[in-house]
Amino acid sequence: MAKTKLPPPPSKLDVAAKPALPFLLKGTILSVDPSIGSASSMPGYALAVDGVMVDSGILAINPRENSSKRLSAIQKQLLEIIPNPDVLIIEKIAPMLSVGGAGVIQLHWACGVVLAAFPNAIPVLVPNQTWKKYLRDHGIDYKKSDENDAIVLMLTLYNTLNRTLKNEADVFKAINQ
Repeated sequence: MAKTKLPPPPSKLDVAAKPALPFLLKGTILSVDPSIGSASSMPGYALAVDGVMVDSGILAINPRENSSKRLSAIQKQLLEIIPNPDVLIIEKIAPMLSVGGAGVIQLHWACGVVLAAFPNAIPVLVPNQTWKKYLRDHGIDYKKSDENDAIVLMLTLYNTLNRTLKNEADVFKAINQ
């Protein structure tokens, strides 16, 4: 008698993303690539409404301001983009304190501010290695930027839940320019 091959167990992302499913094609999805704002990195975002990516960009944070002002600016600007998204996608930052020191701590602060800005949104945290695997598995070569990272986070969620953005072909073109 042949053994039946069981499907692999769901990943942590599969489980975390499942509550977002009803909102992918009828709802608002905000994706954020976190940063506290520095000379080399700014928070990137992407916004999808009813399954169509309608906006993406980079928040304008003054890197010369103190941390509290930069964090406040992140929250203010995100709330101006969309005050109440149904789903919030954010990169899950591993606690690598020995590697990044103060920079990683500030990155965690930025994640906390983003999550706190949207208490009613379904949070989906996507580990760095997961969205990078999505790129590799799909043969996607893209132009690295904070904005494009936020877009790829969103694409990873849609792919995890076996859905596609309605304008996905245009999105792929945009991240390769």
